Amino acid sequence: MTNFYAKDKKSAIDAKHHAQVIAHGPIVFQVARLLRDKGILKVVEDNKAGITLAGIVERTKVPEYGARVLLEAGLGMEMVTVDEEGNYFLSKTGYFILHDPLTNVNMNFVQDICYKGLFHLEEAIDTGKPAGLKELGGWNTVYEGLSQLQPQQQKSWFEYDHFFSDIAFPLVLKHIYKPENHIKKLLEIGGNTGKWALASTKFDRDVRITIVDLPGQAAMAKKILRTWVWPVALTFIRQTF
Repeated sequence: MTNFYAKDKKSAIDAKHHAQVIAHGPIVFQVARLLRDKGILKVVEDNKAGITLAGIVERTKVPEYGARVLLEAGLGMEMVTVDEEGNYFLSKTGYFILHDPLTNVNMNFVQDICYKGLFHLEEAIDTGKPAGLKELGGWNTVYEGLSQLQPQQQKSWFEYDHFFSDIAFPLVLKHIYKPENHIKKLLEIGGNTGKWALASTKFDRDVRITIVDLPGQAAMAKKILRTWVWPVALTFIRQTF
């Protein structure tokens, strides 16, 4: 990491452009999200020969002025292109905003969990306290309130959480549960949503897991486990809260 950040590799022009991206970051983010969520990028993608503003408005039902504002911003953000006849096309960046799982998980998490709270970042830095948490609820930590988040907030939180943990499970399970380790009981401190416990019991049906976590987190884990656990796994998982 030290070597990676040791030198400033940008030219002055590139650095100034990057500075403008940072300066307009919140606007760039919201425009990209609305181009995605309003269906504009999808309509543009579906029309390989190009589609005009009028065609986009007809298909998305977004008011003409709003659609034009978003598309013009999208041009500057290189999410779409437009030809001399006014036909819009999806760019590579627009494609990734629309389809890339990593990009969408990150975007949804920022919008639903982080965005409003970041307005209080300066207070959090100055006080050392989670000042922005009040945008989600009146808890001391977010983990106390996970079970009380709005459905869309919960969805974005857990999709973010699971995206980065789930891909590691297949690699880790075979090392933890090697036959020579003889693991049949495991105490999981900080069981989160219980997905490691589920993955463990699926990998080895004889293992029994005891999950220990904060009350709010435990309540969320119980709720998720009831949804995801297949019947036989219920006899293997033991929760202690």
